[in-house]
Amino acid sequence: QNVHNGLIAAAFTAVGIFVIRRQPDNREARLFVATGVAHAVLFFCRQYGLHDGAPLPAARWVTWLGVWPLPLVLVLAGVTIMSFPDGRLPSPRWRPAVSAMIAVGAALSVVSALWPVEYADNELLVLDPLHVGGAGAAEDVWSVAGPAAYLSFQLVWVACVVVRLRRAWGDEARQL
Repeated sequence: QNVHNGLIAAAFTAVGIFVIRRQPDNREARLFVATGVAHAVLFFCRQYGLHDGAPLPAARWVTWLGVWPLPLVLVLAGVTIMSFPDGRLPSPRWRPAVSAMIAVGAALSVVSALWPVEYADNELLVLDPLHVGGAGAAEDVWSVAGPAAYLSFQLVWVACVVVRLRRAWGDEARQL
C-alpha cells in the first residue's frame, strides 16, 4: 500500500532534477524536487517500519516520521500542482487558499502526531512514540476533519488548475 509514495517520490524528483539541470533557476522544478523528497522520506520511513524480523533501531520513531507529516506533504504536492508550469500561483488571489491549506495541514499533522492515524491502514504495528495522551480526541477530530480536509485540498487543486487552464494561451496552454 506504500508503493504510491515511492512512485511519487521517483517521478517528482526525477522530473525536478531533469529541469533543474537545464534551467537552474526554475521555481517549479524546485517544487517538484521538494515534493519528491518529502514523499521519499514518507516512503522510506514507512518501509523501515514494515521490516520483517527483529525491529530495526529506532523503528518506532522512524516509522512515526513516515506518518504524521502526511497532511503537510499533501499541501506541498497541492502547491506544486497549483503552481505548474511556472512555479507561481495563477494570481495572488490564491494565496489565502494556500494559507488555509497550510494551516489545516499543520493542524492535521499535530493530530496525526498524537494519534498516528495511518498506521493501521499501512499494516504498521508501531505505537505512537510520544505517549502524550489525547489519542481518543485526536481520533475523533481526524475521523471528521481528515477526510473533509483531503477532499477540500483536492477540490482547491482542481479549481486552480481549471482556472489556470482557462486563462492559459501559447506555451503555458500546451504545457498544461
